Amino acid sequence: MIEDISKLTRLVYESQHELYAKDDDSFSRLYNMYDNSSLQIPKDWFKGKIALDTGCGNAGTFILWLFHQGVENVYGIDLGDAWIEKLYNSLGRKGITRSQLQLKPGNVLDIPYQSNFFDFVTINGVLIHLNSVDEIKQAFSEGARVLKPGGYYYTVYGVAGGMLIDAVFPALR
Repeated sequence: MIEDISKLTRLVYESQHELYAKDDDSFSRLYNMYDNSSLQIPKDWFKGKIALDTGCGNAGTFILWLFHQGVENVYGIDLGDAWIEKLYNSLGRKGITRSQLQLKPGNVLDIPYQSNFFDFVTINGVLIHLNSVDEIKQAFSEGARVLKPGGYYYTVYGVAGGMLIDAVFPALR
């Protein structure tokens, strides 16, 4: 049952991402949520770095933002593989080439990269979809494992309260 919920959740978000990837106003609104003052990282720090976006989805707003900060290579993982071509296309419309990205299927519970590989790791909006506090701890530990010492780690847990958290997710679980 949990696997079915995960697949359904992935389909819902994939559809949502497709819509705002194609709409410049929606894409810009999401892109503009990120800035150096909210991350507390100097803009110049990103130049030449390697970043991982876990649960990157198929629109690429955060990945594009990372490239605009000067990140040299961005890696992205998400569940399944149907999102990969869609993300290449979305970012291609924004001027990012396939050679700049390393995209592959992956899960935050077992990030498919070696330890201490990335300068910057984000787990953005994924942890809220996990099934237990133990899974959240595991995912958080996995992000820390692949981060180089002295790197930056950015997590967004998701919204707090409201209909989604108080009614929809408990009903699905």
